[in-house]
Amino acid sequence: MLEVFDCVYKTMKTLISLFDSEFIKKFGGLLGGLLAFFLFSKVIFFGFSNYDDNIYLTSNEFVKNLTLTNIAYIFTHQFYGHYFPITLTFTSFQYFFFGDWAGGYHLMNLLVHTLNTILVFELIKKFRFKPSEAFFAALVFGLHPIQVETVAWLGATNNVLATFFMLSAWLFYFVYLEKKTLFNYLILLTLFLVGCLSKSSAIVFPILLFIIDIYLENKAYVKAFLLKLPLLVFSVLFGLISVKAANHFGSLAPVLESYSWFNVPFLVLYQLCFYGVLFIMPFRLKIRYNNPIEVNGLLPIEYYAAVIFIFIIVGIFLYSKSKKQLLFLLSWFIVAVGLTLKFRYSTNVIGADRYAYFFLPVFPLLLLNIKSINKYFKYGFLLLIVFISVVFTFQRLEVWRNSKTLFQDLVENADGDSKPFLFRGLNFIKEKQYEAALIDLETAVKIDSTSAKNRNAFATANLLLDKKQEAKSQYKKAIELDPKLPNPYFHLGNIYGAEAEYQKSEQYFLKHLELNPSHGETYFWLGNIRIIDENYFGALQQYKKAEEHNYLTPALQINKGYCYLNLEENAKACAAFIKAKEMGSPNADALIAKHCI
Repeated sequence: MLEVFDCVYKTMKTLISLFDSEFIKKFGGLLGGLLAFFLFSKVIFFGFSNYDDNIYLTSNEFVKNLTLTNIAYIFTHQFYGHYFPITLTFTSFQYFFFGDWAGGYHLMNLLVHTLNTILVFELIKKFRFKPSEAFFAALVFGLHPIQVETVAWLGATNNVLATFFMLSAWLFYFVYLEKKTLFNYLILLTLFLVGCLSKSSAIVFPILLFIIDIYLENKAYVKAFLLKLPLLVFSVLFGLISVKAANHFGSLAPVLESYSWFNVPFLVLYQLCFYGVLFIMPFRLKIRYNNPIEVNGLLPIEYYAAVIFIFIIVGIFLYSKSKKQLLFLLSWFIVAVGLTLKFRYSTNVIGADRYAYFFLPVFPLLLLNIKSINKYFKYGFLLLIVFISVVFTFQRLEVWRNSKTLFQDLVENADGDSKPFLFRGLNFIKEKQYEAALIDLETAVKIDSTSAKNRNAFATANLLLDKKQEAKSQYKKAIELDPKLPNPYFHLGNIYGAEAEYQKSEQYFLKHLELNPSHGETYFWLGNIRIIDENYFGALQQYKKAEEHNYLTPALQINKGYCYLNLEENAKACAAFIKAKEMGSPNADALIAKHCI
C-alpha cells in the first residue's frame, strides 16, 4: 500500500513540475483556451431555444434588420428589462452573416469564451500568482460545467461579451500603469464603456481597479481616485439605467416584500456559499434555482446553516499563505457577486450559473492559497475537479441542445414551481403543439393561480384551440391579477374584434398601447377598425405608426392601398399594391390589374 501512495506522490510531483514549466508559463493560456474550445465545440451543432433566444434574436425585428435606424433604437431603448445595446448590435451583425444558422451564433459565443480563458491566464499571472496557479484558474474557468449556461445559451451572449471587455480592460490597466498616457487611458475607458453597454454587470469594474491598486500597493491613491472618477460616474449612470430598465419590466422587487428583515442576512450568506458549493459539486446544476419560501416566518434549514461561510472564511484567513492575496481574491468575489445579493432588491431566483462566469477563477486560487494543506494534495484535488468538470460539462451541454431538452430539464427540476411548466407550455405554443401546451399551462395555473403570466399563457392556449370564451375569461383574470401586463389587452382586442364588438376591441387595443407603445401589430388592428368606420385617413395614420414600429406585412400594404383608393389617391394605392406584391401577397396581382393597368 505504501508503494502505491509513493507512486501516486511521485506522479503528482512530476505533473506539478510540468505545470511550473516554461511551456505552461508561455502557452498555458492558449492550451487552456484550446481545451475549452474542444470540450464545448459540440455547441456549434446546437439549435436556437425558445428560452430568450426568440426575444433577443429569432423574433426580434430590430436585430434581424441591420439598419442605422434600428441600431439607434437599440441604443435608446431597453429590451425586456435589460439595456445591452452592444450585445444586441453584435447579434445583429451575426444575423447579417449567419441568418437562421444557429451554429454560427454558438461558434461566436464559444470563440469569445476561448479568448476569455486565455485572458484569465494572463491576468492571473499579472496578479502575481505562479504560472501553475494561473493555469489551474484558467482550466477551471474554461472547463467547469457551471460555465455551460453562459457558453451554450445564446441568451447569455451578453455575459461572455461583458466579461471579455472587463478582462481586457483589467489586463490593459497594467499597460496603463506602466505608461500613463492619455491614449492608454482612453483605451481603458473605452473598454469599460463597451463592457457596460454589453451587460450592466460591468459597472463594478472601477471598484475592481481600486482593489488592484491596494493589492499592488499603488500608493498614489488620490491621483488614482481622480483618474477613476469618470469611470465611477459612468458606472453610476449605467447602474441607474439598468435599475430603471429592470423596474420597468418588473424583474426587481424589494426583498422585504417577500422576506422578513431577520432572514435577509441568511439569504445573503447562502448566496455567498452557493457558488463555492457548485464549484466543488458541479453535479447539482440547474437552469433555475428558485427562491426559498418562508414558512411560518422561517427559511429552509440550509439557509441558516450558511452561517458556516463566516467560519470558513476565518479559517482560510488564519491558514492562508498570503493574506494579501486572500483579501484580494475575496474582494474580487464579493464585488462581482454583490450586484446579485438580496440586500435590498430580489430577483425571481436565488442564483444562476451565469452569475459565476466572471469570478469563477477565485475558487481554485483560494484553495491554492491555504498553506496548511499539502501542495500535492491541493493540486491533486484541483486535477480531480478539472477531470470531473470535463465529464459533467460534456453531459451538461446536452441540456442546452434545443428547446425540447432545455424545457424538459426545467420541468424535471421544477421543485413545486410553476414557471418551468409555464416556460415549456409557451414553447409548445411556439412549436404549435397546442394540446400539450394546454396541459402544461393548466398545471402552471393549478400550482400558482395568482400568477397573471400563468393565466395569460393558459388563455392563449385556449384561444389557439378555439376555446374563445374560456380564453376571454382567463385574460380578464390575468388583468385583475396584474393590470400592467400588456398581452391580455391585445388578445382581448382581437377577440372582441372577431366578434364585431369594435368599440370594446378599440378600448383594449388602446390600453395595450399605453403599456406597450412600440407594438406595431396593435396599430395595424386599430387601422383596420378605422377602415370599418370608414375613417380612411385615420386608418393610414395607424398603419404609418405600425410601419414605424417594424410591423411590415403584405396585408398592411393591401389595406393601405384600399384606403388610398377610397381617398381617390390611385398612384399611392398602386404603389402600396406593388409593394404588397414584392412582399409576396397572393392578392396583389388582381388588385394591380384592376386599379393600376
